[in-house]
Amino acid sequence: MTNCIRYMCASDLLPVVEAALALDGYQVELPRQQSIGGASALIMSRSSTFILLGANSPRSAGLIEVWGAQQAAAAQMLEALPIALIRQLRV
Repeated sequence: MTNCIRYMCASDLLPVVEAALALDGYQVELPRQQSIGGASALIMSRSSTFILLGANSPRSAGLIEVWGAQQAAAAQMLEALPIALIRQLRV
């Protein structure tokens, strides 16, 4: 089973993370999907690294999961952003 790096943040910061990832060369693989209940998810990738941005509702915490070969580089970029991210243990 592949490990991922997981972060939590305020869900209203997810568009900021999405823009930062786009500026770093990540492309949208799966456009933002929204459920009737308000949950949303978006997947971006660069090379063999994939990043999931999601939230259960607009008022819930945002979730960022980093998968793939370049996890360390992606984590370094995310942690350099001037926003509050809470890194979870590797899953």
